[in-house]
Amino acid sequence: MPAKLIIRLHNNQLFDWVQTDHNHQIIASAYQQVSLALAKLQDHTTIVFLVPTTDVTLLSAKIPRMNRAQLSRALPYAIEDQLCEDIEQLHFAAGHWQSDGETLALAVVAQAKMQEWLALCAAAEIMPDIIMPDVLALPYSPEQWTCQKEHNLLLLRTGLQSGLAIEIEQAPLIFNQLSIDEKKLHTTSQPLVLHALTNSNHNINLLQGPYKSTHKKWRVTSAWHFTIKLAIAALILFILAEIAGYFAMKIENDRLQQQITVDTQQLLPGEALDNLAKPRLERELRLLTKVGQGNEFLESINIIAASLAHNTAITLTQIIYQNNLMTLQVQATHPQAIKNWLLDLRTKKITIIKISQQSQNNSTEIIIKGA
Repeated sequence: MPAKLIIRLHNNQLFDWVQTDHNHQIIASAYQQVSLALAKLQDHTTIVFLVPTTDVTLLSAKIPRMNRAQLSRALPYAIEDQLCEDIEQLHFAAGHWQSDGETLALAVVAQAKMQEWLALCAAAEIMPDIIMPDVLALPYSPEQWTCQKEHNLLLLRTGLQSGLAIEIEQAPLIFNQLSIDEKKLHTTSQPLVLHALTNSNHNINLLQGPYKSTHKKWRVTSAWHFTIKLAIAALILFILAEIAGYFAMKIENDRLQQQITVDTQQLLPGEALDNLAKPRLERELRLLTKVGQGNEFLESINIIAASLAHNTAITLTQIIYQNNLMTLQVQATHPQAIKNWLLDLRTKKITIIKISQQSQNNSTEIIIKGA
């Protein structure tokens, strides 16, 4: 059960308030205070602000059922003939439909009053969940009306969502007009803030339309603070990892595209690569890279191919791989080209086993050990 804070504003601008804990036990209270000197609120505290019924008119009207947005626009015109004030200066709050399904209870209050009450709450650094006329805090019974005398006023709850505040001297006249049998009136003297702790009978919340509270009570106990912070940190790390992975994949993809273009120009000088062939070549390059890792033959071929690409004076005519030895037949435009190429291979960890000249075709046979 949430903790509660019930505040009542009297006509004389004094305050009553009572505060409970989660077990519905009263932990603090004050009466007839000139200001709201409140104790520290607990987590998930529900705040109810009772305002003078003398500033609120409780009515009912027959109106077709509609959604809340349409209802807020239709209400002023549905009861305009019952009001003497300018409806542009009034605030209308819908209650609940009565049992006949056609009659709606509602409350009317001056916009200036709503702003005044909200300013009082802001000054006390609280944000109420409910603002309601104080007469609806009185106990309700379908068999009788409930009243409470306060100074020169009589608060009278006449129904589930109806009531009024009248001056004591006018009470006999009002009772006669309403045909009220005073013997059937239930009188109470308990402070309204105490009644409001347990009374939740279809109250009309004035916080509607432009005054609707946007405050969401999502206070978290300290036991959950660390868990929530840890979850947020994990989410941030996950997002950063995904971003890093995306950029790493993009860099690798760009590198592959460049490699495809270079290899294409070497193999097919002057030819443009068909865009439809690029995905296939990209997949094959990825596969060869993966398979070639740890494979001596493929790694050696990769080194030799890269070296030949930079030594254009050498032409590879034959390659034989057997017993972890690779025999290469090459031709060179001049003897020094062979020496330079072999030096390049040695710097790349290629072991030269044997070199022999083949006079019949002016080629050189080179036996190497894989990288």
